[in-house]
Amino acid sequence: MGRQRRYIYRMADDGVTIRIDEALQARLEAAAEASGETFEQYVRHALEVFADSATDWDEVELICNETREAGDGIPWEDFGPRLKTLGQRRPG
Repeated sequence: MGRQRRYIYRMADDGVTIRIDEALQARLEAAAEASGETFEQYVRHALEVFADSATDWDEVELICNETREAGDGIPWEDFGPRLKTLGQRRPG
């Protein structure tokens, strides 16, 4: 099965048109509906979050380096198993 090509076109009004496959479109439409946003609003928001994530990862790397230098981090042996349940409710 061949790979679906995605095209990005630059529009005269500085807008952008992106072609995506039907499966991704369906997923984005369902997520937009669930969020209460229009398809365009949802995709624009998702792209903004994605674009901003590079800055977030720079900050995470800085925090990791500072923690490593200070020697006050949590050992992987302790944190690794907890990572599997991160974000889930804990009993009690």
